[in-house]
Parts: sequence; C-alpha cells; structure tokens
Amino acid sequence: MNQFSMYTSIAYDIWGVLAIVWLIFTFTNKRTARRESFGGQILVLVLLIVGYGIVFDRRLPAFLNQFSFPVTPIVGWLGVLLVAAGAALAIWARFVIGRNWSGAGITLKENHELVQRGAYSVVRHPIYSGLLLAGLGIVVTTGYLFGLVGLIFVTIAFLIRIPKEEMLMTEQFPAEYPNYKQRVKALIPFIY
Repeated sequence: MNQFSMYTSIAYDIWGVLAIVWLIFTFTNKRTARRESFGGQILVLVLLIVGYGIVFDRRLPAFLNQFSFPVTPIVGWLGVLLVAAGAALAIWARFVIGRNWSGAGITLKENHELVQRGAYSVVRHPIYSGLLLAGLGIVVTTGYLFGLVGLIFVTIAFLIRIPKEEMLMTEQFPAEYPNYKQRVKALIPFIY
C-alpha cells in the first residue's frame, strides 16, 4: 500500500466511525416541536451533497489532477490529524447536545435546551466546525486541491443554515441566546 492510499484509507475510516456514531445516536433524539419546511432545506442539501461529493470523490477527471500536491508522510499524517480532530469535535458536540440534536434541517425539539457547555463553549456550531475540519483533512490526505472547491460548497451551505438556526434559537431563548452569541464565535474560536 503506498503512502497516499494509507493516509486516505485511515482518513476514510475515521469518517466511517463518525457516520456510525451519527447513525446510532439519530434514534435518541427528542420529539420534534417545529421544523423548517423541506423546501427551505433543498439548497443546503444540494450544496452539501455536491460539496462533499467533490471532497470525497477520488475519481477526478484527469485534467483536475494537475491541481494536486505531493502527499509526503508529514502531509499525510497532518491530514489524518485534521480528520481525527474534526471528527472528534463533531462527535463531542453531538454527545454534548444530546437529545436536542436533529439532522433534519433546522428543528426545535420538545423541551429544547440551549446547550452552552463542552464543545458549545468553544464555538456555537461545533458540529459544522468539525465537519469542515475533517473535510479539509480529506483534501490534505488525497493531495487534490480541487477538493477545496467542495469545501467552499459545504461552507456556503453552513453559512446559509447558521443564520436560520440562530434566528430560531433567538426566538426560543430571547434572553440567553444573544448573550451566548456575544461570548462565543460561530465556527472558528476567537475569529468567526
């Protein structure tokens, strides 16, 4: 097995663990009290599917291979570390948010709680932060810069979703959420 496939294989395995954790904990959520319409979710879903499709598709057209860089052992392990850190952040956030989480768009659960501890004390949207970081790790382990285009699509999807989620949280928690927004950045600690 060459270095490229070893790093990419490890990175994909970490994403597989993330997917399994997500699947298992999907069945532990509280009942939904309010949900965004499916029509309101379509653009975000398309951007996520296209974006991660580009990030993960290793069968890039030959002309795109020119946009690549060598994956040395240091670069390969850096990519694996980014995937592991991103997956760990997303899983940590998923555990902390517990039964309030929903994968079905912008949702308010019955007896919804405003979670501000754990990963949510670092950034307001740590699952998105983790998924972006883990996606960047895949780009690094594969060496294909074109994967950054996919990450741009994913980032746009999250940037569309965040204001809608925050509007819902502000409606639900009018006293607490504005204070939380002032204290904790959205995606990148101390920056944004």
